[in-house]
Amino acid sequence: MAERPAPAKGFYDLTTTQQMVLGFLQWYVHEHRHSAIRCVIMMQLHTGEEKVILAQRYALNLVARAVHPVCWSGRTRNWESGALVTLNSERILVTETVQMAA
Repeated sequence: MAERPAPAKGFYDLTTTQQMVLGFLQWYVHEHRHSAIRCVIMMQLHTGEEKVILAQRYALNLVARAVHPVCWSGRTRNWESGALVTLNSERILVTETVQMAA
């Protein structure tokens, strides 16, 4: 698994800062596997590829469970798609609560 780019020691100038942020975003969207969205890459979620990937993982889990049933104590992992991805989801909840109270 690729490591995320190391942060700069400081923001020396605008160009360096922009390059650091671009490098981070490139890694975050195109390389990082997010546990909240079933360990797929964000770009796979945006393109719809995650549905195929998750279906393949589910099928592989079923085969592994059938071949080695003693290794499985229960059901397979939840490989269903449909994860909702938000930025600052806690802020959305606070905003909705405040609006409902008003």
